[in-house]
Amino acid sequence: MRLRRLPAGVVVALVILAAVAADVGLQQVLAGPGPVSAEHEWPAEASGRVWVVVDPPDGRRRTITLQWGPWQQRVHLGGGDPVAYALTKEGNPRAGSVGIRVTVDPGAEVSFGVGPPPAGLPVVDLDGGWRRTGPLP
Repeated sequence: MRLRRLPAGVVVALVILAAVAADVGLQQVLAGPGPVSAEHEWPAEASGRVWVVVDPPDGRRRTITLQWGPWQQRVHLGGGDPVAYALTKEGNPRAGSVGIRVTVDPGAEVSFGVGPPPAGLPVVDLDGGWRRTGPLP
């Protein structure tokens, strides 16, 4: 098998491309994960406590935005341990259920549940402090 040499211009272009790709990768590593959004819809008949757990992969401060129908709340997470955010949901099987969207910046793992939040986690009650951002259904 005979190897051919690439033209100098092609070699230069490949070296530049590799440097740019490495720089972009390094910037992403230094910046950390981008925002993550998760959506969930509890069953329409579910009534009482529901929860959202945010589990960060590191100790960086995070902004958590919860959008539940026309209502929004923003909270901050300042550590690396998971936190449960508890809310109260009224069951209404005839009207259906409204989904919640949770955006965490920078990203983290998000999970949802019904009933008491998982044992052993700090719990933040989010029943107050919501502001309306859209029309009521």
